[in-house]
Amino acid sequence: MASRLTVAMAVGAVVCVALVGCGEDEAQSGPDSPSRYVSAVEALLDPPAQIAASISERWRHPEARAPGADRLDRLVSEAGERLAALRALRLEDAGLRRSRDRLATAYAAVVPRMRTAADALTSGDRAALLAAADPFLDSLRSLPSAAASSSSR
Repeated sequence: MASRLTVAMAVGAVVCVALVGCGEDEAQSGPDSPSRYVSAVEALLDPPAQIAASISERWRHPEARAPGADRLDRLVSEAGERLAALRALRLEDAGLRRSRDRLATAYAAVVPRMRTAADALTSGDRAALLAAADPFLDSLRSLPSAAASSSSR
């Protein structure tokens, strides 16, 4: 479980590195700059990273108090809001738009898995946590390839 969490946490770093290659030209004439896109992606990664950290903590210390349901609900809600904000970015660069659209599609699959993982965290049932954690962490692992630019797409 811990190695899967390490992979999930590394996802954030890989996505950000992939996005740096998208360009950082602040003089771009589009309504939203590439740096704003990168900031939106960084914000997007925070809620699932927090849930992944909670899964790891709960797995290592099952006797520890579970995160509050309100906090987990808020993280899932924030994930949906941040996804909507990412999709709303008006990007002039076609490559950035394609990257954003691929990432948004992949992230949209993460959100329901976040919900399931959050519910499992509050249940206190270790088997439910394991069953929810694996698909959630797998979906996180799909984000870097979704964000990476590809000439074949």
